[in-house]
This record gives sequence, structure tokens and C-alpha cells, in this order.
Amino acid sequence: MLTTLVAIDRATQELRSLAMENPQKALEQIAPLLAQAEALNYVDGVGTLIVLRAHALVQAGRPSEADELATAALHNTSYSSDVRARALRFLALRKRDHAQYDEALRLLDLAIGPLDREADSRLLALIIMNRATILARMGLIDKSLEEQLFSLRLRERHGDVLESATNHQNIANLLRHMGRLEDAYRHATRARNIFLDAGLPAKANSMLGVIGRVLLSLGDAEGALQHAFQLRDHARQSELPALEAEACTLLSNCYVSLEMFVEAEEVEREAHGHYEQTGNGVHAFLSKVTLATIVNALHRPREALEILGGVEQQRALMNDPNQHAQFLEKRGDTHRRLHMLDHAITDLQEAYRFYEKAQLQLMMQQCMRMIAVCYLERDEPSQARDILLTLLPDVERVGWNRSLWQVYELLSQCEESLGRYKKALAYTRLRNTHKERAINEVSAQRAVATSLQFEEQQRVREQGQLQSRLDVAEQSASALQQELHTATLRMLDQEKGTQDWSIFQVQFDRVHVGFLERLARLHPQLSASELRVCSLTRMQMSTKNIASLLATSTRTVEGHRLRIRRKLNIDGTASLTTFLSSI
Repeated sequence: MLTTLVAIDRATQELRSLAMENPQKALEQIAPLLAQAEALNYVDGVGTLIVLRAHALVQAGRPSEADELATAALHNTSYSSDVRARALRFLALRKRDHAQYDEALRLLDLAIGPLDREADSRLLALIIMNRATILARMGLIDKSLEEQLFSLRLRERHGDVLESATNHQNIANLLRHMGRLEDAYRHATRARNIFLDAGLPAKANSMLGVIGRVLLSLGDAEGALQHAFQLRDHARQSELPALEAEACTLLSNCYVSLEMFVEAEEVEREAHGHYEQTGNGVHAFLSKVTLATIVNALHRPREALEILGGVEQQRALMNDPNQHAQFLEKRGDTHRRLHMLDHAITDLQEAYRFYEKAQLQLMMQQCMRMIAVCYLERDEPSQARDILLTLLPDVERVGWNRSLWQVYELLSQCEESLGRYKKALAYTRLRNTHKERAINEVSAQRAVATSLQFEEQQRVREQGQLQSRLDVAEQSASALQQELHTATLRMLDQEKGTQDWSIFQVQFDRVHVGFLERLARLHPQLSASELRVCSLTRMQMSTKNIASLLATSTRTVEGHRLRIRRKLNIDGTASLTTFLSSI
């Protein structure tokens, strides 16, 4: 029966990837496996297969059936807390996909409830990471970071190094949004190194996008561009349209940063095509919004407005405040470029309210600056100045020189329009000061990016050198093992004698350095014959071969083994070979 349960678990693991790639086939294979688990009363196996079946139903386009299945598993009191927690997690992720974040968090909290035992830490780490992802979507970056770090600690405590790479990736993205770019770079490269060390080049290459976005935030658009090209090449070779879309988006952002808007438009349209091909509605929508921004930069605002009008209905269906805000902000900017200033102000004020709800301070400040620009262009400098003076304390508190430079420049324009030239001159001087500081900051950030990349290249070189040394050492050890094996065979085939045993002992000590010396020192009560039996046992030789090598009977060797166990105080359930290998 135990063998059957192990077979069910192994088949379940194999079905996880199939549920994503071919859900209909997975559903067909899950059915008999589920019936077998139920017949054996394998409760945990039944519960796991039910949740897996729910995931396959979603992938197959039957989400209502999946929800009913998970709900039934949740209310089945015969299932373990693990199974019910997994069902709650499934339902929470379904709520998350519909942007019902508060309800998703509530369900995840219920799932965490019974998982306070040490044995549940792996599942607990996964659920906490899901909580962190939802908090990030709600704009609660600080709280999300705390959860990700806690999940990472749980995984590292249990030695789940490979799983921790996902935490490092998520932490890198959060730190990038928080402006902690050096820390973000280190977490991103840590995740990539974990995948490389685990022999997973595909996953390691997927991290190029995260590292590229961090480099772009550091002001190193050229470095980010190189990572984006590498990511796209990998995606094309592996035929991964979703990853290719991500690479195209990064390429677009790099080109925008470099003011290469024609190239940016080309790759952004390519990205949008991939998002539509893979059915990723959210990113397809955001890609259109980005495309409108690029088209605006190319001085085609009417076309940009048409693009935004084409996704207006899609925006209404998404029910995501952050996406609403981005859409309204871009549409407001487009209306401003078309001198439709009343529409622009209305859009930007509504975007501000969405950003305020999500507590995204920097985006709120950006909206207020754009509203002030609209009032300036509408020839209402007093109104613009009042908005900017309200904004100024928040900008000074954040202390970003680029933002201060922009605000002081607008204030100077307002005062000049009002004929207050002394104040305009004072604001111009402040603008110049912060502009110079902002330029220096960009230079410093680029220097940091260069330094970080140099450190990473140095680490890769050192790792390569260590690997070369390890390969040489392994080859040497292999040669020694072969020599020892040859010597052993010679002693088995030839007349046994003292000289042969001495040759064997020299070869043995070259492979198992200092073993006999340590064993004799720790257990001086062992005789010379017993030390010989110990050395051959450590080589995992059978009793028959040991007897032949020592020119004695198998019964005598068994007697030696028994006396060795007594002298070493090894109980009957422990392995003598394992014990000797630990010395």
C-alpha cells in the first residue's frame, strides 16, 4: 500500500505542470488517480488532487466548476488542515485575479490560522508570499516587503534555497519601487545565481528582466538594454511568447529612456501582440496605455487618444484602481497636448484620487504637477501657483532633486506670468541648484550600476575558477578511487600477503585520508584485523569479498563485524557502513 501512495504522490507532482500546459488532458488523468486515492482512503492525496483539479478547470475555462470544487473540499471536515488551507489559498487567488483584494486577504488569513506548526512552514511561506503579492497590488509596498522577507526567512530556515529565489525576485521588484536600487540589484542577482547554481538556465535567464528594470531605474539604460536583448533572444530560442512580451516591454522602456521613440513604438506594438496572443488582458491593456505615451512623444496626440479610446471598455472591466489611475493620467496628458485642458484637468484629478487611495505619494505628486501645467497653459498662473505651493512641502519631504527641480521651474513660470520677477528669479536659482544635484545623482547612480555589474562579473569569474579547481579535484579523486579499486582486485586475484596489504593501505589512505588513524585514536580497543575489516566495510564491500581479500571465512568476518559493533557501541538498527563513513 505504501508503494501505491508514493506512486500517487509522484503522479500528482507530474500533473502539476500538465495542468498548466494541457488542462483537458490533465483532467482526464486526474480522474482515475482521484478514484484510486479515494478507494485507499488517502485523505491528503484526495485533497491535493481536488485542488489540482480545480486549477486545471480554471485553465480549461471552467472557473465556476473550479470554485465549487474548492469550496466543497474546504467544507469537508475529514480533510487535514493542510488540504483545507490549500483550498482556501486557491479561492483567495481566484479573488485576487478579480481584484477583490480585501476578500483575498481574508481567505489567506483563514488559511494561515491552523498553520502554526513547524511542519507547515513551507505551505505557510507560500501563503505569506501570496499575501505579499496582493499587498503590493494594493499599493502597500512597505507591508508587502515585510511579508516577503518573512516568507524568505521561513524558506531559508528549512533549506528551501530554490524556492527562496522567487522571494528574492519579488523583493527586488519591491525595493526598486521604493528607490532602494542597490539592494534591489543584489536580491535580483541573488535569485539569478540560485537558479544558475541549481542548473536551471531558463529560470536564470528569466531574471534578466528584473535585473534590467533595476539597471534602468539606476539610470543605466544601456546596461538595461543589453539585458533586454539577452532576455528576448532567450525567449525566442525557447519559444516563450509571454517572456518575449516582457522583454519587448523592457526594450520599449529603455528606448523611451534614451528618447528613441520610433524604436520604442515598434517593440511596444510587438509586446502588445504577444500579450494578446497569450491572453494576458491586464498587460495588453497596460501596453496600449504605454503605446499612447510613446505616440504622444512622437507628437501624434490624436492617434494616442484613439488608442486610449480603444481600451476604455477594457479598463472598466478590470476593476483595478492602479490601472484606472495610469489610464486616466495618460489620457489627461493626451488631452493637454490637444489643448483640451478642461478634460485634462478632470482626468488628472480623478487619477489623483485613485493614487491617493493606493497611497502612492510619488504618483500623486506627478498628477498635481501636471494639473498645475494645465492651469498655466489655461493662463491661470495664480491657480497653478497655489497647487504647486501646496505640493512643495511633500516634495521637499521626499527630497528627490528631480521633482524639486520640476516644481521650482513651474513656480518660476507662474511668478513670471504674474509679473513677480524677483520671486521668479529666486525660484530659477533653486531650480538650477536642484537640477545640478539631479544630474549628479544620475551620474552617481550610473557609477553604482557599473560597480554592481563589475562585482557580479567578478563573482562569476571567481565561481568559474572555483569550478575549474573542483573539476580537477574530482578528476584526481576519481583516479585515486580507480587505483584503489585496481589494488583491491589484484589482492583478490593474487596470493595474499603482507606486501600486498601494505600497498592497499597506502592507496586506501590516499582516498580516505586519515580514516584509519582517526578510528584507532577514537577506538584504541580495536585490533589490527578489526581495523582492516572497518576499512573494507567503509568501501561498502560485501562480507564475501572481505573474506576473500583477508583469506578467511565469511563466518570469521561476521564475527569481526559483531565485535566491532560492540566495541563501537552501535545498536542493531544502525548501519555499520554509515557509522564508519561519518568518521
